[in-house]
Amino acid sequence: MPPKKKRQPPAVCPSARAEPGATLLGVIGVDGQVAYLKTAIEVDQDFIDEVGKDGPPEERYRFAGRCVEGKCMQWDGARCGVIDSVVPYLGNGEGDGSLQPCSIRSACRWFRQDGPSSCRICPGVITEIPAARA
Repeated sequence: MPPKKKRQPPAVCPSARAEPGATLLGVIGVDGQVAYLKTAIEVDQDFIDEVGKDGPPEERYRFAGRCVEGKCMQWDGARCGVIDSVVPYLGNGEGDGSLQPCSIRSACRWFRQDGPSSCRICPGVITEIPAARA
């Protein structure tokens, strides 16, 4: 009898909105790059309300949540289009440098699509760009 294939866990969106149950991945620095937390933190409504007092949390934090594929406006029918849309601005992520530690890599939608090159681009992706930077 052939061995059973391991099922992958559901894919995780690395650029989700702040909502209860989302994972806080990192903080966006003054340089516009995400500084990842060593340990992912699940956020609740109290956290969102508190950080939301200074504007949309996505302007200062990066969150992860379940990838909803076709229910997301970024889904192109076969893959997430976010990472593709930032390549002209952030580069293609080619290289062989070490990757930052990441709490979601094994389930990350972008990593599953494009492998390590997406990890090299990821710190420059901001879900909600503040008006002052736009």
